[in-house]
Amino acid sequence: MADALIQEVMGSYEDKSFSELQSCIAKIDSEIHTNVTHHHNDLLAQTSNVELMDDVVMKTLIRTKTCLDNVRKTGESLEDLYEKLQLAVTKQENLYTTRQKIEIFEKVLEYTALIAGETNLANVALYVNSIETLCTNSKLEQLKPYKEKAVSLSQNIEKQTENMMLQGLTATSFNQVSSALQIFVNLNKLSMKITKILSETEKQFERDIKLCMKIKLGEERRVPVGGTNQPGRASSSTKISEGNKKQIWTNLESLTTKLVGHTAKIKFLNHVIKSGKDLNSNFSFNTLIDENVWIKFWNGFMEALVQNLGSTDNEIIRILFEDEFPKLLSIVTSMGNQVEDCSGLSITVSLNSGLRGVTLNYEKAFLSKSLAKLFDAASHIFAKTPATCPNTSEIDVLIGLINKELNLEDMMLKKLISRNVTKTVQLVCVKAEALICHDGNSTQVIGSATDSQVFNSQLLNILEYFKSKLRAENCDLVTNIMGNIMNPLIQAISESIEAILLTMHQEYFKRTSNKTTEYSLYMVELSSFLQRVAKDYLSLYNSNETIQKSAHQLSNRAIKSLVTNVSLVTNLDNEIRKQLVIDLNYVEVAVMPICPVLHDGQRYLRAFRNILQMNMDEIKNSNLIGPLVPHSCALHLIINQTNGEIKTPNIVNNWSVARYLRWLEEHSEKEKITLLKTCVESYVESVNSKGQTKFHQHYPIILYLLNNSYSD
Repeated sequence: MADALIQEVMGSYEDKSFSELQSCIAKIDSEIHTNVTHHHNDLLAQTSNVELMDDVVMKTLIRTKTCLDNVRKTGESLEDLYEKLQLAVTKQENLYTTRQKIEIFEKVLEYTALIAGETNLANVALYVNSIETLCTNSKLEQLKPYKEKAVSLSQNIEKQTENMMLQGLTATSFNQVSSALQIFVNLNKLSMKITKILSETEKQFERDIKLCMKIKLGEERRVPVGGTNQPGRASSSTKISEGNKKQIWTNLESLTTKLVGHTAKIKFLNHVIKSGKDLNSNFSFNTLIDENVWIKFWNGFMEALVQNLGSTDNEIIRILFEDEFPKLLSIVTSMGNQVEDCSGLSITVSLNSGLRGVTLNYEKAFLSKSLAKLFDAASHIFAKTPATCPNTSEIDVLIGLINKELNLEDMMLKKLISRNVTKTVQLVCVKAEALICHDGNSTQVIGSATDSQVFNSQLLNILEYFKSKLRAENCDLVTNIMGNIMNPLIQAISESIEAILLTMHQEYFKRTSNKTTEYSLYMVELSSFLQRVAKDYLSLYNSNETIQKSAHQLSNRAIKSLVTNVSLVTNLDNEIRKQLVIDLNYVEVAVMPICPVLHDGQRYLRAFRNILQMNMDEIKNSNLIGPLVPHSCALHLIINQTNGEIKTPNIVNNWSVARYLRWLEEHSEKEKITLLKTCVESYVESVNSKGQTKFHQHYPIILYLLNNSYSD
């Protein structure tokens, strides 16, 4: 039933659609009919145009065919014309080639005729080269006989010109060499011939060097240097006879003459090349050559020397050059000077460095052997068993060897040997330092001089003798070792002096007698000790700069320590000050046994002594404080005159005088002033805390000096 319903619906829908489609078709037909009716005339006109277009197309096709026929006929005509033209061109080319060959024949015949009547070799060379060029470029079989004749003639001209060049160089004839160069230019072989000349010259002086280095020598004996081989001694060498030596040096001098001769020829050739001109182009010969003649020769010259003279397989020659290198260097240097003279060029720097490079191997060996000889001699004087101090005779032998090694004319070699001498002096210093006695007996100052002190003095004296024979540049090394020998003893003496001066703080300065020149006990002990030092210890040493310097430092240190100790003496009243002035007057006499002249120490001592005698106003206005006497020293002196009211730093800090003295020695003036200022400020606080209204009468002067110390 449902299916029947669907079919009914579908049938109804199809009828409706068909009806609508028929209606649309009818409308379209009506529209077409209307358009055709309205545009009937236009449609007829368009039909006529189509017929006209067909006619035009037919006519165009006919004309196109006619044009194609004409083009084909024109192409055939052009091809015929091209073939005719090609034949004409070929004939012309043949005619031209024939003409060229005829011209070449004519030129060859012309040059051949000119050669036959020419006497000038340069012109002949030019004609021959032209014939060779024409024959080579044309490649004509008919010209082969002429080419062969030209080549043969060119070879003959080359030989004649080479002989002319050789004669010109030998005779230094500008005209001959210039003519030869012109011929080579005309032959178009200038660069090649110059290269050949340089090559042959290089081969020649290379042969000369090899002949010099390959001389036949007689049998030589090999013996150790210095007699027998010993540990640390120079190695064995070959003993060369005087005859063989003379032969070698003669050959080397002859070689120098030959090499200088070769150089002179090349120098002259270079001169002609630079100043001469090509007659054809008017250009300098130098512009026609590919490279610098002199530079090329010089490089070859140096290379030959390095390869053939710089080293040798001949042991005899090698040993001679190493042992007598200064003579070899003199000959080589002379060679360089002669080369420079004959070259006319300033080449000293490059020449010297280059020639030294040639002899570098021999120079190294010579320096090594020289150092070995010096070390052997230096070691020999310290080789005794048991170890003893060298004597002057042994030192003289070493000094003689040093002077002999330094007896050189060449300054550069002398400088290198000087380095060996410096190393030798260093070795002597090392071995001498190893002999120094460092035991307790070497620094004792209680009894007579011990064996250790005597030995050290002998060692220092012999080093002073050694130093006096040396050049200035090596003296510092010996001076340092001498100081190492002397300083421990000087330090021990200085410590004893300070210990004696320290006893003044236990000294009772109140005199029971009325003598105004009675010295304090510490001063008597100091004088006695210094006399014994001069007699028992310093007298062992010869008077020399080291001893004088040590004694001067010792006396200055003693005076400085004395002044510092005096400034620290407490409760300084007028009586104590007078006694201390007496002691200060005598101290100059006390130190005379060790140092007769005090210099700076004397000025310091006298300045302080004057301040010790001044009243407070005089001290305040004194110009001695600052320039000569430190502010700290003057402040200590004034503070110790306050009867303990103002305390010095050692009392404030509960230090012993000895400890405070060490502190003062280790610290700067600024640090000393700062410490003193702290003590003074502590005093001011103490007065204020006690409610007191007055300070000590010396306080203003102390404050003034403190402030003045900062301004200075």
